[in-house]
Parts: sequence; structure tokens; C-alpha cells
Amino acid sequence: MLPISGIVDRYLARQIVLGVVGTIAVLTPLVWLMQVLHLLPLLSRQGVSFLSFLWMILLILPGLVEIILPVAVFIAILVTYSRAMADRELTVMLASGRSPPQLSRPATFITGACILLSYLLTLVIVPYSARHIHHLQQSLRSQGAVLLLQDGVFFNIMPGLTVYVRQKDSNGELHGLLINDERQPGHSSTVLARHGVMIMKDHMPLLVMLDGSRQEIDPHTGHLGMVYFTQEVLSLSSESQHSEGPGPEEQPLSTLLHPPSDVSAQERGRMIAEGWKRLGEPLTALALAVIALNATLRGQFSRQASIRRPAWAVLAVIAFIALNLMLHSLSVKHAVFGIVSPCISLLVGAIGLFRLRDRTC
Repeated sequence: MLPISGIVDRYLARQIVLGVVGTIAVLTPLVWLMQVLHLLPLLSRQGVSFLSFLWMILLILPGLVEIILPVAVFIAILVTYSRAMADRELTVMLASGRSPPQLSRPATFITGACILLSYLLTLVIVPYSARHIHHLQQSLRSQGAVLLLQDGVFFNIMPGLTVYVRQKDSNGELHGLLINDERQPGHSSTVLARHGVMIMKDHMPLLVMLDGSRQEIDPHTGHLGMVYFTQEVLSLSSESQHSEGPGPEEQPLSTLLHPPSDVSAQERGRMIAEGWKRLGEPLTALALAVIALNATLRGQFSRQASIRRPAWAVLAVIAFIALNLMLHSLSVKHAVFGIVSPCISLLVGAIGLFRLRDRTC
């Protein structure tokens, strides 16, 4: 027997699905726009191509849908059953012999499907897109800074690194290079080169210089030293970029729950917190769904109740989300709080489904 059968079940299921899709379609572009505005400097100041920029903002979408999906489930269920209550459709359905657990069956089935979709996003798609976003941002920032090099202009690529180019050919070859490198505290060097060319390696920009010299001041003796070279490679990225590894949002779940022994205590806490967040976040859809169902299917139906109970449901959801955020913040230092979050979602879901069995309570 299908989980959703009969005219009433199909009617409610169709309304809920349309509500979930409509809510995601409305909320996602709003949040997406804020993310796009945050990335606009890559397009405006760093000369990134539009296609690369478009690919980056498309990679953001799975993470946004993952966040919005539980809220979309709550809104869709609350609106569908509240509208049915206001139009007296629920009264007719109950009078025909249907119980609140039977009326909640389409909502619970769709909620379960959304939880599975949320786990697919959380455990597979979002980490994959986060890794690509991280690598793409590093590559675009580095390439964008190089593209802004202009003839006869001293350009500060990053704090402590200034590059001057006398002439830049259409094929990308650089002539008359002067580089002042002060990225390492207490160490300064000046490089002069006749020619140079940019290459990318591991998403990091490298400047290959030909026929030049390097001048450095010994910090201990204060003497000026000079070295001539026929070819030298200079990295145009900061040391933090070289040492920066994948963040917790890019790691697989197995690594997050069992961090490597060589990571710091702070990073270990962040990884474990992210792991339990991935396990618990999809379950918030269950808790939010049963809050909406209890607000609309329990108690006596009246005009005042059709306004008061949804309002209380919204306040309960806000409190629940705030509690989850607080637990996630605490789990960075104390891993036990990360375990508490999914347990609370399951507990709220179980209590809510049990309470639906008694409409008069």
C-alpha cells in the first residue's frame, strides 16, 4: 500500500509539496543575492571572468537549499493545514472519520523525503561544492590580482608585496620587473628582472623571472647582499594561503568525527562540531514539521485558534532554531553539546507525533 493514497491524502500532499517548492523558490534567491553581493569584488576589482563568477555562485546553491529546506517544510505544512482549518476543510475531514494521525500522514511522508534529501545535500553535495568553491576562490583571487597589473604602475598585490611592471605584452609576458617583498617580518628583498611570465600551480600564482638580481639586507649584520640569477621563481601568495588546508565544511563526515591526531585542539573541536551538525541538521525538519502539525491538528477548531496557534508555532520554531544555534556554538569547545542537538530534534519529533494521537488534549 502506498504511503499516500486516497483523494484527501493526495490533495494535502500536493499542497504541501507546492508549498515547499514555492518557499524554497522565494527564500533561496533572497539569501543567494546576499552571497552574490559578497562575491562581487571578485568580479569588479579582480577582473574575474563572468563565467567563472557564475560557476562559483551556482556552487553556493546546494548549501542554501540545505539551510532553507527545514524552514520550507514547516511553512508549507503550517500554511496548508491552517488554510484547510480556516476553510473548514479539516472539520469535514474529521467528521468523515479521519483522525489527526491519518491527516498528518501526507505531511510526515513528505517530511521524511525532505530529510533524506537534506542528508544527501549535507553529507555529499555540500562538502563537494565547498571544496570547489574554496579552490576556485583561491585561484580567482590570485589570477585576478595578476590581471590588474598595469604598465608603469606600482601594484600592491597583498600586504608586503609590491610589483612594478614596465610593460606587459598581449601574450602575458612581463618586461622590466621590480618586486619588493616584505611578507616575512624582519626580512626584506628587492628583485629586478628583465623578463617574466605568470604560471599557476596548485591554484597558486607563481612568477617565473629571467635574467635578474636579488638584493637582500642581512638582518644580523645589516650588509647588503646581491645575487644574480638567470631564472628564479617567486610565489605571489601569502604563507597563510600555502598552509591553509581544507576547512571543516569541506571534510568528509568520517574525518570530522575522527579528526587526525596532528590537528590542534581548537581545530579538533571545530571538526567534531561540524560533524555532529551534519548529522543533526536534517533532523530539524522533523521537529519543525511536528510543531506545525500540532499547531493545526490538535485542540478545538475556532476562528481565534486558527490565528493564535500558528503564531505560537512560529515562536516555538524561532526558539528551537535559536537553541540549535547555541548548541552548535557550544559544541566547538564541548563535543557533548553537538550530540545533544540531534537528540533534541528526535525527542521533539517523537513527542509531537505521540501527541497527535490525542486530538482533545
